[in-house]
Amino acid sequence: MSKICISCGAVLDDHALFCDDCGTKQDVSQMERESMAEEPQLKQSKMGIAALVMGVIAIVLLGSFFVFDILGIIFGIVGMRKKDTKTGFAKAGLILSIIATVIIIIVMAVAIIFGW
Repeated sequence: MSKICISCGAVLDDHALFCDDCGTKQDVSQMERESMAEEPQLKQSKMGIAALVMGVIAIVLLGSFFVFDILGIIFGIVGMRKKDTKTGFAKAGLILSIIATVIIIIVMAVAIIFGW
């Protein structure tokens, strides 16, 4: 999609900052508005938000309650499978939940080995 010069109406490249014909500086905010209008804004996945919350709780509690670890992993996987939403929070929650799970497994293994 080409853009039009704000002064003379000449057809410009999409990323042109100046008009090739008249030399007028193009409005950058107009370019940003046009590019934002072209790209649909995705909402954050509710499951992703839940996964992040569960992952943070699991890390804070150092994985001592498996419920938060497991819920964070489940919500993270479900949140990442949705194609019409952002998945950043879901990935972060999944990673944090996995880390918390690994921490508790290591702690339990050490406790068993040393007989605590």
